[in-house]
Formats: sequence, C-alpha cells, structure tokens
Amino acid sequence: SGVICKPLMNEEIFLILPSNHRFADRKSIQLKEIADEPFIRQTAEYGLRKITDYYCRQAGFTPIIANIGSENTSPDVTCSFVKAGFGNAFIVADWWDRINRDSLVKLNIENPTCQRTIWLSWVKDHYLSIAARDFKEFIFNYFSQQSDDG
Repeated sequence: SGVICKPLMNEEIFLILPSNHRFADRKSIQLKEIADEPFIRQTAEYGLRKITDYYCRQAGFTPIIANIGSENTSPDVTCSFVKAGFGNAFIVADWWDRINRDSLVKLNIENPTCQRTIWLSWVKDHYLSIAARDFKEFIFNYFSQQSDDG
C-alpha cells in the first residue's frame, strides 16, 4: 500500500531584514543579491532550514550562516536575531502575521520564487479511526475555507 498526499495550501516565503538594512526601502529582491550576507537559520529538524538551503542553492550560492553561537527553534528568536543585525532570514507568510514586526522589513523574493506547500498524508487502504477520518475532513474543510477567504 502507498501513501496518499493531498496539498492543503501554498504559502509564500519572504526574506526579512532589519529595518536599517541597505535594501530596506525595497519591496522585492533577487535572492542572489544577498549571497554575501549571513542567514539566521532554524535547527535541522525544521522545514524552513531545508527551504533556506534549497532556495539559496537555486539562486546559485550556499548560505553563509550567521555566527550566533547556535541555531534556533523559534520564529520569534529568528526575528530577534534579524532585528539585532546578525543576519537575514526566510519567513513564511503565516509567521509574519503573528510576530512583532517592529524594526523588520519583509521583501518578496522575485528569483527564485519561494514558497512551500503544506500537505496532509495518510497510508492508502489503511484503517483510519472515526476520529482520524473526522480530523482529515476537518483539515480539508478548514484549508478549503482559508483559500476561499484569501
């Protein structure tokens, strides 16, 4: 038996910079324009870490990792490091809506186009409890309403 994967939503990924950055007055950026600047990166188990590495490679460079002593696990910590000028970072649209954006600038990334897809997966022909089926239906309905709203 295989695994069934259904996309729930696509989410844009932005670049965040401190508000005093040389590109802070712009709306968008080519990712390669900041190839020589450090990135604040999440720990390896976070999907955004892989996304950072992937899109930087797509833009033709390996990201320079900010020398902050450790990687972090929190969008709030990432934003604090960016605000303090230790580096730039990727942020997903949902996180941007939830953080304190004082002293930060969000830029659209023109090239490469950066986004992530959120998926729901389950094992085909495998028993799903009533609770699991209800949860799956709830998730599909929730994301369907989100895409209708926005």
